[in-house]
Amino acid sequence: MAKQKAGNAQAEDNSILYLVLQIFGLGIVNYALIQNELNGIVKTHWDATGNMMNDNGSQNA
Repeated sequence: MAKQKAGNAQAEDNSILYLVLQIFGLGIVNYALIQNELNGIVKTHWDATGNMMNDNGSQNA
């Protein structure tokens, strides 16, 4: 999953997990996991009011 640590976004590689799930017919779980990861990325860049945030946590003008 992509996580924000000390201002640097770090991503984990889940490709093997996605491949194994797909092989066992659990492709729909892949969609849920990927959606969760994307939601986390978006959450780090947007605040609750819908304004985009800078890397330091302040709002863009």
